Amino acid sequence: MALEAIALEPLITREAGSATRLAMEQAFSEAGVVARIEMEIASNETIKQAVAAGFGVGFLSAHAVQQELRLGRLAVIPVKGFPVMRQWYVVHRRDRRLPRITEAFQRFVVKEGARLIRKHEKAGA
Repeated sequence: MALEAIALEPLITREAGSATRLAMEQAFSEAGVVARIEMEIASNETIKQAVAAGFGVGFLSAHAVQQELRLGRLAVIPVKGFPVMRQWYVVHRRDRRLPRITEAFQRFVVKEGARLIRKHEKAGA
């Protein structure tokens, strides 16, 4: 489905300034499409409930809808150009030495994170 078709639907989204909302706005902006935002909601759970009740189409991360997809309560609409990928960073205070377990986790995320995210997206879609 084209993003232009999604833009015609009532859209239920996170509040302005949230990371999910910023990713959504960037996707629509890059496509030159204006979204029809019907509701702005600060909670992923409330967005899922509104979508399940038929109030519109939601824009949420794959992680946020994982359980609902597994249970068949919600469905993913395949949209050309999606999923929207965001940059993720592993950060820590420069002036503190990390515990060894944290260093190991940091190495794991840097080495395996992108592969695991792609694997999860394929499984959820």
